[in-house]
Order: sequence, then structure tokens, then C-alpha cells
Amino acid sequence: MQAHPGWFDGAIVMSPAMTAPPQTRRLDGHRVFIGAGYMEPRFHAKAVALAADLKARGAEVGERYVPSGHSMNTWVNVWNAAITALNAQVQ
Repeated sequence: MQAHPGWFDGAIVMSPAMTAPPQTRRLDGHRVFIGAGYMEPRFHAKAVALAADLKARGAEVGERYVPSGHSMNTWVNVWNAAITALNAQVQ
């Protein structure tokens, strides 16, 4: 989405392990949902930092952080919250 903002209007980011180099491109109108588990501290920190960066560049950002680690327990909760939130924004 950052490299080709015209290709996607949104994204779901779960437990991001790495982020792209700093960007300055505005992302107004793009929707992103980001989540991670509290018990995966490096992924959680990257998720929080990415959310702040995207918000600063105009993206609509939803977030869900859950009390679990780097596992399906986290991703199922984040995925379900993301689909619900993004679907509600479309309607």
C-alpha cells in the first residue's frame, strides 16, 4: 500500500515483524487495521509504532491488541476484529 497506494485502499497487518523504511507519502482515504499480542513484545511495539506512523500520514487506522503471544490465538482475534471494523466502514 505504501509503495503503490493506488493498488489498495486498505490492509490488515497482524504481528508485523518488520516495517518498511520511513515513508512520507500521504495515505488519506486508506484504511488499515493493525494488531498484535501483548505477549509478543517486539511485534507489539512494531505494531504500535506502525499505527502511529500511518495515522500521522492520514490513514484511518483501527487497532486490536490481545493478551496472547505470537500464535493463532492472537491472529484469529485480530482477523475477526479487522474484518468487522473494515466491513462496518464500507457500509
